Amino acid sequence: MHRYLIPRGLFALACTTLLLALMWVTYGQRKRDQSSAGWLQSQVSFVQLGAWDRSGGRPHQVTFVVTSPDGKQYRSDKYAAAGEWVYALFPDDFKTFYGGSSVYSNYSWKCIAEGRVVVSGQFEFGACRSNTCSTPR
Repeated sequence: MHRYLIPRGLFALACTTLLLALMWVTYGQRKRDQSSAGWLQSQVSFVQLGAWDRSGGRPHQVTFVVTSPDGKQYRSDKYAAAGEWVYALFPDDFKTFYGGSSVYSNYSWKCIAEGRVVVSGQFEFGACRSNTCSTPR
């Protein structure tokens, strides 16, 4: 019967390597658990719409209007100070907007001042892009 012997130096090196790997994995796990203990994650998506009267004229009321893919319109009235940008956050500032699409969809928007459209644009908005929705854990 033959005995297979591992040279002492190689055995010691293998044991040391395994021990270091185990310590590294254990420390990494403990460190990650400590830094996230008691914390939860949250994220939100919004679109910032903005308009600026370059003439610096006088202060006035503006209305941002967002039109969804199904044609529904949502409004947000804002006060524009003279010479300052005025912003509306979609969907936060549009109180009648509830939820929307679960996938990105094309929306259009415009800003109305003194009865006329002064700026307009388009954006995509939704809970997630197609095939990228994560499922709750």
